[in-house]
Amino acid sequence: KYIRRFLNVCKKIKNTYDTIIITPSASDINEKFMNVISKQVNADKIINEYFVKLTKEEIVDDDLIDIERIRKDYGNSFNKVMSEIHRSFRRMKGETFEAKCVKREYLKYIKYIETNGDDNIRKYIDDKNILLLDDTISSGETVSQCINGILSNFIPKSITIITLIS
Repeated sequence: KYIRRFLNVCKKIKNTYDTIIITPSASDINEKFMNVISKQVNADKIINEYFVKLTKEEIVDDDLIDIERIRKDYGNSFNKVMSEIHRSFRRMKGETFEAKCVKREYLKYIKYIETNGDDNIRKYIDDKNILLLDDTISSGETVSQCINGILSNFIPKSITIITLIS
């Protein structure tokens, strides 16, 4: 049902995107999603490894949990929130960070997406219309971190987000 609906939406996409960028995902759905979209959008470039999902260890070791902001926002509940975040890390099955294991309201305090630092793609992003693909949007935090990664390194003409399920 969802795939049929999605395919109908894909047929309506106008070929107005120069570059397709794929968000990182634990599954291969994004790749399959990109294959369907790329048949509708004749983009000059498809970038599927610019964004990297960090490991739990990288997040902790690099202090990518905004502790001061949590302290400011939660005050007396700070220790409880930090305990919940650490418990969510222990629930993650693999080494890679899994946003679905963390309460939605805490995701904004954790930086778990980074760019691979490849500046050679500038010609495909600066002053270009970008289509950002994400298989599933639940909290919107992954997409938000990807958009911030694009905007902090490049100057695109536009960014459009498309998702299979939200």
